Amino acid sequence: MQNAPVAINQSRCDWILLSLVPLITFVFISAMPCSKLIAATVPVTRSGYTNSYFNVPDEQPENAIWSEAPHTGVGEILYTGRPNNWYSPPTVVRINGSYIRPGTELTDPFKAAKFYFYAGNIEDGSMIESFETAITIPGIAETFTFDFQLQDNSDGTQAVLIADDIAEQIVSIDGIEYQLQMLGFKTNGPDIYSLSLITNNNRVMTSNLHFQLIPATVPLPATGSMAISALALLFLKRRRS
Repeated sequence: MQNAPVAINQSRCDWILLSLVPLITFVFISAMPCSKLIAATVPVTRSGYTNSYFNVPDEQPENAIWSEAPHTGVGEILYTGRPNNWYSPPTVVRINGSYIRPGTELTDPFKAAKFYFYAGNIEDGSMIESFETAITIPGIAETFTFDFQLQDNSDGTQAVLIADDIAEQIVSIDGIEYQLQMLGFKTNGPDIYSLSLITNNNRVMTSNLHFQLIPATVPLPATGSMAISALALLFLKRRRS
């Protein structure tokens, strides 16, 4: 007869623990930085030219050199590396915006930039290792940014790599949140995309950059996941006991 109150109290504690899970989830999601969650809701025309430009982080090799300049009004050109001789150009990365045709569906893949990569014959350690590419799309006020890496390989080639293919910026369109995904480099042919361009020194490689708006995913912060997991383990432990 004395065990009944204990069973009732344990059930009540289990109910309290379970009821705390959605509350903790809400608190941790609400505490995430708002600048990474939602941008202003804007009408989307999806017709017109995209615009692209570079940003080079300060954290580069000590002897790295670079310069940037506008190109064609909808793009930018980036020079990096110290040529091994006076008559050779440095490594060149260039991006130009592209025209998005009227009638392009909101979530259809689309070409938004033309990419040009020249691998210069340069001194070791004089090229930057990373850069950001920012892109704007007609009808969307938010600027999307992506991380790239540059590699000067020992086999006489250089490579540009897409290090982050999904922009962290999120836009709300007709009440639905989207992120912009960089599908990759695409040359003429089937819908196969690559996350890298590789070319021999003193050679040029060009490609189109394709993108797609995808439903946004907001990952739960690690601390929130740990708290929820701890509650679940506590609940299971109490049930077993």
